Amino acid sequence: MIGFSLIVAYEYYMYFLIHPNLNIESLYLPNFLRGIGHGILYIALTIYVAKCVPFKHFFQGLCVLSFIRTSIATPLGTALLNRWMRKLVQDNIGQLSQNMDQVREWMPHVSLTDLYGQVVLQTTLTSLKELFGWVCIGGTVFVLLLIGYRFWRDGRRALLE
Repeated sequence: MIGFSLIVAYEYYMYFLIHPNLNIESLYLPNFLRGIGHGILYIALTIYVAKCVPFKHFFQGLCVLSFIRTSIATPLGTALLNRWMRKLVQDNIGQLSQNMDQVREWMPHVSLTDLYGQVVLQTTLTSLKELFGWVCIGGTVFVLLLIGYRFWRDGRRALLE
């Protein structure tokens, strides 16, 4: 639960951190939180395998977990987020630039290249914020489900005793 909470904290940190003048030093703390969260999750999975799987199959279990983590989950998650980001960029650039055309000049003292650069920048920032926002909502719901399940399980165990 702590590991997932740290990863969700990373997502919230990135959501509120995104702006055009972001410097690299601002990313140290969120990446540290994400790294600690992943470390806690990997340690918890290893302890779970150590408790549940007989020693004869322990290393096979660890191998399967690492295959799933690195060979399936990472590329699949990256592909889904990239696809979602591409769709958000297409939707947002359509919404942001729907009234821009050559007939009516929007900004007479700005070149079309600079204007297009600003539209792309704002579209990318808006899409990133939206993507991080949805991931934050999903992560928060997941952590709340973990907390609720733990309290439900402990309350049920107390009632049965």
